[in-house]
Amino acid sequence: MAGELKKLCKLLQADDVDLRYAAARVLGELKPRDAVSIRSLGEAVSSDNSEAGICAINALGNIKSTQALQFLIPCLNAGEERRAAAAEAIEALGASALAELRKEFSSLNSNGRISAVDIVIDHDRTLAPGIILGLLAENDSVDVAAHICERLKSIFESLTQKARESLLSKLRKYLATKKVAENAIAIVAGLRLLSFLRHPKAMPIFIEHLGEDRPPAARRQALGAISAMPPPKGPDVALVTALIPLITDRTYPDLVEAALRILSKIKIPASMTDEIVKLLYNHQSAVRRLAVRALGNFNSSKAARALLACLGRTDWELSSETITALRRIKCTADLILKEIHRTKDRDRARGLVAILRGAHFRTSPASIQDVTRRFFQMLHSQHEMSEVYYSLLLNLNGEKLSQVILGRARKLRKAGKFSEAEYHLRLLAQSSPVGSGVKYELGLARLKLSSKNVAKEERLADPALPLFTELLHDPNFSLFKQLSSETNTVDAGDCYYLGYHFAEGSAIEREFAKLILKHAIRLSPDSAQSDAARKKLIAERLAPPPRTARKATTVKTAKKEKSTAEVRKTKAAKKSKSSSRKAARKRARKKR
Repeated sequence: MAGELKKLCKLLQADDVDLRYAAARVLGELKPRDAVSIRSLGEAVSSDNSEAGICAINALGNIKSTQALQFLIPCLNAGEERRAAAAEAIEALGASALAELRKEFSSLNSNGRISAVDIVIDHDRTLAPGIILGLLAENDSVDVAAHICERLKSIFESLTQKARESLLSKLRKYLATKKVAENAIAIVAGLRLLSFLRHPKAMPIFIEHLGEDRPPAARRQALGAISAMPPPKGPDVALVTALIPLITDRTYPDLVEAALRILSKIKIPASMTDEIVKLLYNHQSAVRRLAVRALGNFNSSKAARALLACLGRTDWELSSETITALRRIKCTADLILKEIHRTKDRDRARGLVAILRGAHFRTSPASIQDVTRRFFQMLHSQHEMSEVYYSLLLNLNGEKLSQVILGRARKLRKAGKFSEAEYHLRLLAQSSPVGSGVKYELGLARLKLSSKNVAKEERLADPALPLFTELLHDPNFSLFKQLSSETNTVDAGDCYYLGYHFAEGSAIEREFAKLILKHAIRLSPDSAQSDAARKKLIAERLAPPPRTARKATTVKTAKKEKSTAEVRKTKAAKKSKSSSRKAARKRARKKR
């Protein structure tokens, strides 16, 4: 038998391809385990003829000897057919082949390594992760790393909690080894595998790999893994501390975007106020907006002051978000009040008041009293900031403010201080909606300040008349009744001016004009305004013209006029009868 085996081994080197093919098949059937046969088949696997080489590989697989591994493993670097045959032959050797595969892994090309990984995983899915991590540490191929991650993903997802804990410990040790730390591909693959576990204890490992000393690809993978994990329930100082340097990095924009996405989902601790305030001056608008939103959640005076300093920027969207953030901070109201008291810029003060508008802030009674005192001082002196303080008070304590100002305006008007009354009422007119009482008082104050020039151009420019027009068309307000009761304020000149204007309007306005012009005559019957009012009533046909004196007639003249009329009537009747007869005779002649 030994002699026949020697002959078959010699045939493996024959020039005739068919002989080599046949010899390999026979040896595969005989399954010799001697060193000479295995070496001869091993030398034949690299035959220039593909079929003969594959047949030699299959023969070695049938023999199932670990001595054949030294010839089979290099075949994993060959073409697709020989590689597939070699992988099948190595798998047939079972666990005895795994150690050798691991030893020769670095000598294989990318395709060979992928085949080696498949062999290990297909042999035992339970033991595979531990072995694969050893192979991964020596790998420098991106394709191989991606293949390993894809194959292990399904295994990781089906692991028990205990197995996940064990694998987490292995991956932590794997990433801590010096060989892996010097291999960016191995780090990225390890982080990706770690993300498949979805274990909360993996977070510190990901955070550790966000540092500047780590490769960009590893930082990118760590960010992706953190983003895929459920966000922390509370503030995470370590995570935020690691992410903030990333969003200020100009070198890697993709890292900035990923870090911003994570920070927008987690709660930033208030203890990091100083770090977040610095981000308000970052070159990227997205980073500034993140800082504004974070400060709005801190509810501290330091955060509010930092946000107030951001107002007035050219970035309109940032200003809008800053106002929204300020409205969430409870202590904002007191800070804004101090800033309004301090500033002399009316536009800035208006912007600060706008922050308070629509927000529900708790302001102390003492603060409201202080604002009220300042407001009335400015109102008395007609200071330009009084409008700002009026808007402020409307928001802080607007329920009683309008009634107080209206009462003051009435007293000023009755005292003849129409200019001051008009200034008070003009503030109230800025509110929405404006009541009929405010319209009436404002209209009356402006009427007293008016030049009362009846020229049409002058009347069109008079601000008092539109207010009276609105009141006149208000079914719930009796304008004439109110004006006629103002015995100490409204005089004949005022009534004539209003009547002159409304006499040229609609039916309702003309009726009012008729009443008010007559009231002007009653107030001062012998004045020039009364004469002008009478003429206007007649000209607009609101009153009949005066009666003219008739000539006296005697009874005799009346009788004479009556007799003359009767005579004329009789003559006309006779003339009519005569005409009828003549016409009848004429028709009779024609018939004959």
